[in-house]
Amino acid sequence: MSLKRRNLTILNKKYALIILETLAVFLAVSYFYIFKENLSFLTVYGTRDLLRSIHWWQHPVFHGSELSGSGYTPGPFFYIISSLPLQFAPSWWTMHYLKCTLATSAGVLIWFFGKRISGITCALWMTFLYASSRRLQASYLLDWNASFQPFFSVLFLIVLLMAFELGKEKGARVLYGAFFILGLSCQIHGSFTIFILFFLILNFFAKKVGWESWSLKNLAWSLFYFLIPSLPFLIWYSLGEGSVSLSYSKAPPLVTYKGLFLEFTYWSRKFTGITDINWKNLSALSHPFLNNKFLMYSFYTSLLSLVYLVIIKKIKPDAWVYKATLIILAIFFVYLPLFLTDVPLRYMFHWKLTQLVAVSLFTVFTFKQMTKLFIPHQQIKKLFYLFILILIPFYYEATREHAESVDSEFRENE
Repeated sequence: MSLKRRNLTILNKKYALIILETLAVFLAVSYFYIFKENLSFLTVYGTRDLLRSIHWWQHPVFHGSELSGSGYTPGPFFYIISSLPLQFAPSWWTMHYLKCTLATSAGVLIWFFGKRISGITCALWMTFLYASSRRLQASYLLDWNASFQPFFSVLFLIVLLMAFELGKEKGARVLYGAFFILGLSCQIHGSFTIFILFFLILNFFAKKVGWESWSLKNLAWSLFYFLIPSLPFLIWYSLGEGSVSLSYSKAPPLVTYKGLFLEFTYWSRKFTGITDINWKNLSALSHPFLNNKFLMYSFYTSLLSLVYLVIIKKIKPDAWVYKATLIILAIFFVYLPLFLTDVPLRYMFHWKLTQLVAVSLFTVFTFKQMTKLFIPHQQIKKLFYLFILILIPFYYEATREHAESVDSEFRENE
């Protein structure tokens, strides 16, 4: 066999293994999001999106769903992606399964991100925590544009973190790609704009955790790529097509961008006073933990382990411990006004997902240092197999809790 043919065979096997790995992870996560038929409620918003998506190719318009404040999202990306399967099966169940497929695919993205950052153990832990998060599952109950956020939230977060990891020399194009994704995502739901402030915080403190800070030139190009997906909307409006059939009204660009950057950039909101704090929303600070006991226990255990490593053993934490801590604090700062006002909790997808990824990384890298300290190198492989065995009963426990949680939510909404 020639060298070229041998390399081609190896390459084909590699791609085949990646496909099999993707399918295996997809099937493992899919139970929580696809194979639960009552994990869906059709609302007036879902009906709105369904009808607009079905008729988009016959009556195309270039803005998206209404913003809570004023205007529309600046582009039809949400209606385009949801219209494609609806051309073959124009049913609300089609929207439901598209939503669930994207939710499951987010778990696959998390798997490969965790594997790239720290190996299979990290990938297993992060994906398991995502799949077993009841708070996320409950957020998918409504079939409307807000339920399509998590896949794109995870995609943007992963691409952004990889850009920081690569640095300015190699990661500039990756950064611009992240902001292009963000520009498209803002056409699904306006709350994606919170990631702009999140990015600026990460960039400001990047050097403190071993990353490089992006220059003003990089920031300007990022803004340009963020705005590119809105160009069809701006051109469409400038041609006087702001009012068409299907009861669409005009959506002036200034109104649309005001809705995006004021309604969903929570720091622009005026506080009404300490006595008006919404304590129900404030309790959301603990959602990533109270609704996922595996994440909660692992986080507090790793926090104690980190204290032991730093204070007792005088060991410097892994770089990713610092990075994960920065991510946790940055997303907390971004969402702080939300916890103190009356914004609905449905806008908290990005908080939940970013916290889940960051806390998982914090936990994994802290435990890895503890493992190296107390367990001989030759025993680590055995520990990995033990970890998998421990996860199996946890997986079935999570499926049981998932079924009970969804049934409870279903009865409550009925």
